[in-house]
Amino acid sequence: MRCVVAAILLIASCLSFADIVSDSALHKMRSGNYDRYVYVRGQNLESPRSKLIEYANLGAPESPYIYQFEIGIESNWTVFKFPASTSHWMFLNVTYWFLGWGDEDANYADDIVGLAVARDSSSVSYVVYVSNDHPVPRDSMYGAMRNGLSYTINVPFDEVTVGYRGSVPSVEAALEEIGFEAPEFGKVEVLDVTYYGGLEQRAP
Repeated sequence: MRCVVAAILLIASCLSFADIVSDSALHKMRSGNYDRYVYVRGQNLESPRSKLIEYANLGAPESPYIYQFEIGIESNWTVFKFPASTSHWMFLNVTYWFLGWGDEDANYADDIVGLAVARDSSSVSYVVYVSNDHPVPRDSMYGAMRNGLSYTINVPFDEVTVGYRGSVPSVEAALEEIGFEAPEFGKVEVLDVTYYGGLEQRAP
């Protein structure tokens, strides 16, 4: 009987610790000071720029504001740098949008990596990634922090599950090359996109 009670207490303490770690990781991602990027590539991604504009059209036609993206090429990736005002929730949703919105969407990325580079020592750099070839749990992306923590993050609910990392070979092979440092673009273009009210409603 004592063994059963001890086992229950051990399980409960482990679950509590996991919740604490999840909350801590999510707090860092939400409140940290970051430069944010998204890397996209794929045979069916005919126009990465139009995906950004497409997402903008989801908002209600009120309270317009301009998002200015920097666009560069690194190896076989198209890379977008988000404006400094981008929230954690906006970053996740725009990144996930490149995966496509259904069978009728012919313009989508095969591989996607979102990179958040810490601007100061109080923040921890992290990546989120997903591939059309290796789907994660629905509406989610895998992720890793520079401190070694791996996790899965649900995009609509902004919930983190720590300690779980699925296998996405096509993306993971590139993660070492991308790393946790800001990319060095060659030629940089600028794209102004008008977003509307509601798309930042989950911003911290």
